[in-house]
Amino acid sequence: MYKQKFPIYSYFLLFTIVLFSQASFGQSILQKRVKIVHPHGSAISFLDQIEKSTGITLSYSNKLCFFDARTCPYKEATIEELLNWVFRDCPPDYIEKSNKIIIRPVRSRRSKYTISGYVRDAKTNELLIGANIYDLNTYLGTTSNNFGFFSLTLPAGEVSFNASYIGYDKYVSSFD
Repeated sequence: MYKQKFPIYSYFLLFTIVLFSQASFGQSILQKRVKIVHPHGSAISFLDQIEKSTGITLSYSNKLCFFDARTCPYKEATIEELLNWVFRDCPPDYIEKSNKIIIRPVRSRRSKYTISGYVRDAKTNELLIGANIYDLNTYLGTTSNNFGFFSLTLPAGEVSFNASYIGYDKYVSSFD
């Protein structure tokens, strides 16, 4: 009778060890645990603590919302939990690249809109050349061209649309 050198369960055991060792190597760096040494501070101080205690580089934009001072509710947490807490007022996207985490603001599907049209005299329908069109919320504006046409690109959100022309009443309209 033929005797196997490695019984089937030995192969299964070997396969399991290899599988779990590979899983630990492929672990997300966002799941790495961090001990909070200084529980009170600014957003930047918490980001510095994460970098110093893990050796992971965090890259982030100044367009993210940063708080001045808070007390961290965690004594120990994953990097992802801490980042979610730090940016709880404006949750960002995280991109992992080797030993770095890129933190970027989440962009809405449509972050800018263009408002365009013609500026005309309401009574005579005459095109008004050089009329001023602007948004009071963003302080962005333009003037109508030689054909009375204007085009203004604004970020998404509330718009306080104003149009003015010398000798005419100002036109004001607000919308989202």
